[in-house]
Amino acid sequence: MPIIKRLLLRTEAPNFRYFIIKATKPLFVNPKDYCKSMQLKNFYQSRRQIKLKLPRQTLIVMKLISILMFVFCFQVAAKTSGQTVHIKANNVSIISVLKEIQQQTGYNIMAEQALLENTRTVSVAFNNISLDEALQTLLKGTSLSFTIQNKTIILKAEKDEKTNLKTGSYADLQNPAPIAVLPIEGKVMSADGVPLENASIYNQNTKRGTTSKKDGSFVIDGNIGDVLFVSYIGYKAKPHKVISSSNNTIQLEEAERNLEEFVATGYQNIRKPRMTGATSTVKAEDLLNNGTNTIEQMLQGKLPGVEVVSNSGLVGSRQTVRVRGVSTLLGNQEPLWVVDGIIQEDPLPFQAKELNRFNQEPSNSESLRNFVGSAISWLNPYDIEDVTVLKDAASTAIYGVKAANGVILINTKRGKNASAPVVSYSGSFSTQTKPSYYNLNLMNSKERVDVSREIWERGLVSVNHMDNVGYSGLLKQYLENKLSYDDFNTGVKQLEVNNTNWFDILFQQPLNQSHNISVSGGGDNNTYYGSFGINDQKGSARGNGQKSYQGSINFTSNITRRLKVSAKVAGSYTQTTGFRNVDPYM
Repeated sequence: MPIIKRLLLRTEAPNFRYFIIKATKPLFVNPKDYCKSMQLKNFYQSRRQIKLKLPRQTLIVMKLISILMFVFCFQVAAKTSGQTVHIKANNVSIISVLKEIQQQTGYNIMAEQALLENTRTVSVAFNNISLDEALQTLLKGTSLSFTIQNKTIILKAEKDEKTNLKTGSYADLQNPAPIAVLPIEGKVMSADGVPLENASIYNQNTKRGTTSKKDGSFVIDGNIGDVLFVSYIGYKAKPHKVISSSNNTIQLEEAERNLEEFVATGYQNIRKPRMTGATSTVKAEDLLNNGTNTIEQMLQGKLPGVEVVSNSGLVGSRQTVRVRGVSTLLGNQEPLWVVDGIIQEDPLPFQAKELNRFNQEPSNSESLRNFVGSAISWLNPYDIEDVTVLKDAASTAIYGVKAANGVILINTKRGKNASAPVVSYSGSFSTQTKPSYYNLNLMNSKERVDVSREIWERGLVSVNHMDNVGYSGLLKQYLENKLSYDDFNTGVKQLEVNNTNWFDILFQQPLNQSHNISVSGGGDNNTYYGSFGINDQKGSARGNGQKSYQGSINFTSNITRRLKVSAKVAGSYTQTTGFRNVDPYM
């Protein structure tokens, strides 16, 4: 029987393994041998040997294929094990040596950051040695081991199992950001150690999110150094920097909550669910306070059912306030103002006509009422904490018939318990443009004289209906022989060149300013608050303006658990300049 010669070639690369059989004719094949290179399998199903007779040309082709595959496998093995390293360094970190190996070989190096942070310094002298030998020498005496997969060197602790590139917790030594993404494990708990279920965890670096389980644990993809943003209903959101792939315990603090909203009625604070009347509330931060508007103007458009109308453009004039429309045609229509539980009376509660003692046409009665101000004109707008309006008839049960037109409640600011002194300043400057002729299509003086002359020449006006000013006034005096012809012509020529800019004479571009300073604080049982403000406003019309000074101070002391004493002193001084029986804005 012919002798069968078998030649087994194996490469060092784990991915290449070939069995090549060289035989003389006739050829006997053992079915237990696997011929991967020639893709022959399942030739026999029994243990018996079968004799094969192959043509000579077939054997020659088989020999050539065997030779080519032998050369190919030799080149792959040489390429894998032929990487050499040449490094000489003294007292350097292992990370520095690994970076140099990465630069010389072109291999990627993956390592867990925590494993490389506390490594010792080494001195190496690699003189064209193989990559495997260099890594073994470098990592000798450490707890690290290495494996090579597809031109990637993976460093891991010797006790760790083989790591997959897709899920391993490793960092690229060349790039600042890690290549691989690792699972970050942690737990979300309250300050008392209670696990929080369904807490939101968001990785701000990878833009991925997840939620915690019933025991508070979570798993999210990320890297060492990423920032996790953790939030939960009723707790303060907290950022957390990842320093380890596990044992990330995050404790959240409870947020300050005010679940019960109260409505101030002037005499007491009632829980909103128990309040049966129609009310609306607005906070001070929701009010537009530029320092130049009144409290009524600040409330305009902020409270449903409250209508605020400005009767004039003059600075210092009061506004008309109506709650749910007009309630009466003959009586008082003003709402009731209540500040810190105290009813504020109107400075002029009577009608303007009552100022006429002798039933004559008043000279300044209506203007006096408008410029004196409303019941709250003394109040500094910066001292307001919140405003509540009671809009229905239920308020009459508290304040009587005075509340028939509605009630507007104002709570002022107070100090806070156990608070250090706080000094606050608020200031504002504003201006506005004055009227001008640039946007108006008006005649000049000569054109106006020509129109008056044409009216007279065409007989459109008689002497008895002529005005006493301008061209008509001169013509009337000339026709009545009160003026000579030469004086008439001289006066007409002067009228044609006057071109007086009345807007510059009557109006101005004002600069308004407001300043307010306040001090507040308190101890365990006492609080205090004080403020002082200056408001200087000028109207667009010359001669109209208002300057006011307002100050207040309040003190609150909790004598006992059920007894609280409050005291407040407030004062204001206002000086307003305006016009008598004249409104330049009408």
